[in-house]
Amino acid sequence: MEEQDTPNHQRVIDAEGDELRRIFDRMTKDMDVASWDPSARLLGRTLTPVSFAPGQTELSAEGREYLRKLAGTLKQDVSAKGAEILVVGLAAEEPEGRERRLQSARRAAGAAQVLRDALTDDIRQRGWQVNAWGAGKGARWRQAFGGRAGATYLLVAVLAKQ
Repeated sequence: MEEQDTPNHQRVIDAEGDELRRIFDRMTKDMDVASWDPSARLLGRTLTPVSFAPGQTELSAEGREYLRKLAGTLKQDVSAKGAEILVVGLAAEEPEGRERRLQSARRAAGAAQVLRDALTDDIRQRGWQVNAWGAGKGARWRQAFGGRAGATYLLVAVLAKQ
């Protein structure tokens, strides 16, 4: 018997995008995410090689250079107007609690600023947004992006409003 789509049944076409939407939905129960639009379509995602020493939030010169190169790639590959570039910082090595969330948020905010600086014209001309999110340990994010447990990461997702 063939399953029919009904008004109460949505077909999942993009499993990766759907998984990220579920992650966002779970996380928004814990904190306010003003920039997240649940109808946004995932255009791309990357687990960056940018990492941090334990307890550190400052980007290395190599990390800054990687993010500037990533900005160049985004300029070439993302044509969507109004795209959102979301930088997610993780701090798995920090002790559980408030400080872990703060460390991950600081890491994401610093990386987002590097991207904003490199994408100034695109932000203005294409209406792009660059936002940051501190996900603490970020196990769900790490699993969705394919990272290894306990590592410090920056994740970058590019979303388009539908």
